[in-house]
Amino acid sequence: MRFVLLLVGLVVAWPVAAAETFDVLHHEVRVRPDFATKTIAGTQVVRFRSLADGLDTLSFTGNALRVTASVDGAALVGATIADGRWVFRLPRAMRRGQVARLVVSFAGAAPKGLVFEGGTVSTTYSTCDAMICDLERPGDKATLDFELTLPTGSHAVAPGRLRDVRTVGGEQVWRWRERRAMPAYLFGFAGGAFERHVLDAGRPSLAVLAKDVEAAKVRALFGDTRAMLSFFEGKSGVKFGEPSYTQVLLAGSAAQEAVAHSTIGMAEIDPILQDAHEDWVIAHELSHQWWGNAVTCADWSELWLNEGFAVFMTAAWKEAKWGRADYERELQLANKRWMAAKESGFDVPLSWKGAYPSLKLKRAMAYAKAVVFLDTLRRELGERAFWRGVRLYTRANWGGVVTARDLQRAMEQSSKRDLSHLFVTWVHGS
Repeated sequence: MRFVLLLVGLVVAWPVAAAETFDVLHHEVRVRPDFATKTIAGTQVVRFRSLADGLDTLSFTGNALRVTASVDGAALVGATIADGRWVFRLPRAMRRGQVARLVVSFAGAAPKGLVFEGGTVSTTYSTCDAMICDLERPGDKATLDFELTLPTGSHAVAPGRLRDVRTVGGEQVWRWRERRAMPAYLFGFAGGAFERHVLDAGRPSLAVLAKDVEAAKVRALFGDTRAMLSFFEGKSGVKFGEPSYTQVLLAGSAAQEAVAHSTIGMAEIDPILQDAHEDWVIAHELSHQWWGNAVTCADWSELWLNEGFAVFMTAAWKEAKWGRADYERELQLANKRWMAAKESGFDVPLSWKGAYPSLKLKRAMAYAKAVVFLDTLRRELGERAFWRGVRLYTRANWGGVVTARDLQRAMEQSSKRDLSHLFVTWVHGS
């Protein structure tokens, strides 16, 4: 994910949720985009469990939608925006462990997170613009049922396994089910007047959704996807977690992972046609299916465990595909960005809860310094112990949430060494 785009218009410090008082268990979302007005309407059921006695409010990321809500479809709930967040005031306090459903109807425009373009619609970056969810709580994973209503003749993708496509009243109703618990920021979708290009019908099947792009160009751009997927499976020790993987190609700029698919802009991928080595965006977003999606940072102070791993694994892919020089170039670029931050007077541990002075400096830590640290681990431990540690870390935390302690534990187990000093120096700070 390219957070420099995601955070436009938001505060510089990555938002950190207050003490968690409830746990989202499941989302059931039904969405109908209106291509003429560039708006959406839908309904959503959020099943949640209270984590404290006396729970009387629910809080989610704010958006521009008009919302009405109730508890279990009966008692109406007050819904207001406060400090940029939706606050739902429950009709009565809940006790710890009690489960209920927030039933929501919404409609309106989603100016940042939803793009209408030439008869297509897609979420880019902030999925919580287009539904009720919480961008600030990546560790609160939930399962999902998703329904998308589109004009007939559409192609679409959304999280999970496609259950069916039905024609109802001259429209297509697409339904997916994601049984793996995932963070809400990954609940992206795309649909409409795309052409669907099948790259590989194997398992997982690989496809590209694009509009007005020749099949030969699609294959030239995305032809290495299967090889990349196999590479990440080998390095992680875990098979890809979904029956299919789709890449959505859009005009302009975009680079965002989602469950079982990614959104990629032509501006990011077109350089491949001039230089095949410029394949970073495909590898980066695909690698997130392991590091970020299946193994997710517990909160945004640990963002580097998502993004640093994605950048590092992209460099590792380049090394395997193109040779050591390409890996070294990626490391030099990361080191240059980190050094620029240090020279400006800013350097913090990788797992840091403070406020960043700028988005550029946030990226210098979570993307760039993180890559230098992972390369340092690789050089310090050696190839065998390092990659065994990556596999231990990924397998042990597959489907869960992680902090830097989990990575340290896996690397110490693999190398049979105490790495406290190294992790204090780079990650935890004193």
